[in-house]
Amino acid sequence: MSTATTMRSTSRLREDNEHLLSENNALKADIAYWKSRHSAAIAREQALQEALEDREARIKYLTGQLYGRKHERSAIGSQAGEPDEAGENRKRGQQPGRASTKPRDQSHLAVEEEVYDLPDSERFCPSCGLPLQEMPDSEDSTLIETLEVRGYQRKIRRKKYKRGCRCPGTKGITTAAGPAKLIPHSRYGASVWIHILIRKYRLQIPVDRILKNLALHGLSIPKGSVGDGLKRLAPLFEPVYQALGERSRQSSWWQADETSWNVFETTRSKSTFKWYLWVFASLQSVVYVIDPTRSSEVIESHLGTVVEGILLVDRYSAYKAYARRNDSIVLAFCWSHARRDFRDAGLKYESIREWADAWVERIGELFHHNGLRIQYPQGSPQFKRADRLLRETAAGMKDVLDSERRKHKLHHAQRSALSSLADHWDGLTVFLGSPQIPMDNNGSERVLRTPVVGRKNYYGSVTHWSARFAAVMFSIFETLALWQINELEWLSDYLRSCALSGGTAPKDISEHLPWNIRGERERSWKYSGRTFSESELETMRAIIDEDTTGIRTAIARRTCEQLGWYRDDGELKTASMMQVLTAMEADGLIELPAFRGPTTRVRAKPPEHTERTDAGQPINAAAGELARDLRIEIAETDERKALWNEYVDRYHYLGYSPMAGAQLKYLVYSGDRLLALLGFGASAWKIAPREWYIGWSAEKREENLKLVVNNARFLILPWVTSKNLASLLLSRVTARLPEDWMQRYRYKPVLLETFVEKKRFTGASYRAANWKHVGATKGRGKMDRFNESALPVKDIYLYPLHEEFKQLLC
Repeated sequence: MSTATTMRSTSRLREDNEHLLSENNALKADIAYWKSRHSAAIAREQALQEALEDREARIKYLTGQLYGRKHERSAIGSQAGEPDEAGENRKRGQQPGRASTKPRDQSHLAVEEEVYDLPDSERFCPSCGLPLQEMPDSEDSTLIETLEVRGYQRKIRRKKYKRGCRCPGTKGITTAAGPAKLIPHSRYGASVWIHILIRKYRLQIPVDRILKNLALHGLSIPKGSVGDGLKRLAPLFEPVYQALGERSRQSSWWQADETSWNVFETTRSKSTFKWYLWVFASLQSVVYVIDPTRSSEVIESHLGTVVEGILLVDRYSAYKAYARRNDSIVLAFCWSHARRDFRDAGLKYESIREWADAWVERIGELFHHNGLRIQYPQGSPQFKRADRLLRETAAGMKDVLDSERRKHKLHHAQRSALSSLADHWDGLTVFLGSPQIPMDNNGSERVLRTPVVGRKNYYGSVTHWSARFAAVMFSIFETLALWQINELEWLSDYLRSCALSGGTAPKDISEHLPWNIRGERERSWKYSGRTFSESELETMRAIIDEDTTGIRTAIARRTCEQLGWYRDDGELKTASMMQVLTAMEADGLIELPAFRGPTTRVRAKPPEHTERTDAGQPINAAAGELARDLRIEIAETDERKALWNEYVDRYHYLGYSPMAGAQLKYLVYSGDRLLALLGFGASAWKIAPREWYIGWSAEKREENLKLVVNNARFLILPWVTSKNLASLLLSRVTARLPEDWMQRYRYKPVLLETFVEKKRFTGASYRAANWKHVGATKGRGKMDRFNESALPVKDIYLYPLHEEFKQLLC
């Protein structure tokens, strides 16, 4: 083959190769393109699949919400619709075997006596015709009635006088001054406006219905007159509203929330009717703010002058934006919203139900430990112990959160809930370092309920001024309720002052502010079940001023002597007085000398766990066999009390905490082997199911509460396993308790009570020992003004020690 031919062949092959390479590159590009399109299609399909799953889950969730069983019980709990032992819902009304409730005390009502006599024809004997003899007494009964709303006209007659002389400067005719009017030249008096204000802004009744009700009683008022009158009244309440706002800004923490509110008037900047009603609730005031926007500027406007504080809110972005601009404001987030994330995820997706329930349980445990902590004074040994357990629980939850977030294969609902929890963790744990801050913002949501009812009844406000006036009146009424002041009495007093000021707001409104009214009314103080008068408080202050020892116990002892505060056994109530003095100092009523540290600190130490309370050999004998050599001892000596405290602290799930007031501690042995420990102390101050069962009044409860004793601790040691032993020990101890109590405290109790945590125990041993179940607690602490605490629900059991205990207590 010639060289030319070879070169042509080589050139042709090179061209073919270049063509093939070009074609191969094009095909590779096509492959990459279609691969990317395929990946995008897979991602799109996955997104659509997740969206479909979300929608199906949402439909399932909403269907369950609409038609399914409610997961949260109403406020009345088991007394309303909880299944009874037979598995059926209780019927409403009086329950079989339950004591009937006593009529409420209405002795404060005015009495109008009516006398009914026999007709003349019936005052004679039908047989002989002799007259019947009238008896000195009568058969009496009482009916409670109300006076219907009744409109009437006050005819004002101002007497006129003409002069009887011709002295210069004397008027020809002098007319007597008339009554002060709230609205000058108006036909309607203050009582009409009070009637309308209470019903519209407190009871959320539309004006149209109020006027129809008044018309039924003969008083017809045009709607236009009401609207004009309310507009003229609005400026009178502005100074009070401004004072509430200033009081709110003086607080150190707030709860805030917002809801929509219709205002049927547009502006240049607002073309829709949807406005927003904000609420800022603190411990001393509740302030509502109406605004056309839902932006952080509303918060800035209300709290703009605040130097620092804690704002408890939900996770709405406006609060976060406000906090970013104000470094001194700390946001505390709501645990109820976090719990709702996990609960809803479990309701929507069956595959993660168990996972979601575990998280709900963890959050519930956090609520439980915080509820235990807030029951004790800060700095006390009980508080420190509960605080440590709370922080350990929170740390464990954070570890689980971090661990689960590192997992790769997570359901998208799991990722969402965990990410939200992690993003808000710092705000969710603010309550750890600030025990006064609740774990949720249910308080602010609760005070929004009243306006929400109004929004449903009358749809909002017609004009801007009426929306502002609604926020003002909501603020005043909620703050009055916070301070437990009668709204009707306050309105009557305030509007009377406005009338005397010529139909304008008083120049000095200080005497009408809720905190000043409450301060004037509180001339006595109640602590530890005893009311201390102002003179007694002055006596206590004098004792503290004259004291030279600086020892608080000595001050408490002298105070008991001066005030004559003794126990039934004749001993001074020094321990109770110590609690009273400490509480009074916390409330700013007195100033005690500083603690003399060492004695108090040593006394406050928790029991040390020593070898004497180490686990013993297992005891598996039958209850009857153990009862043959049963021995019940009272812990009377310091050594026996210390032993009781140590065992309870080491093995009881609640640990040891000092019992207040009268108390007895029992150690139960079988031979020389310790089986169980029981503690009895002062009863709970107030429990609705117990009061309902006994049927006593508030006065009788305060008088006779000492006759009710609480079984505060019942511990069978962990290495003792004997069927029916618990009920046997309860029967034996309760049988001797009245005499033991009589010997120590010189009186016999007539009723025992105890509380059994539902999630931990069934209460079978108490039922077997003939204790009676009367209801359950509501899971609330005693320091929550907004009803925010979430303690474990406990069953309440009672055991009568006397056949006629109700008569003795009532």
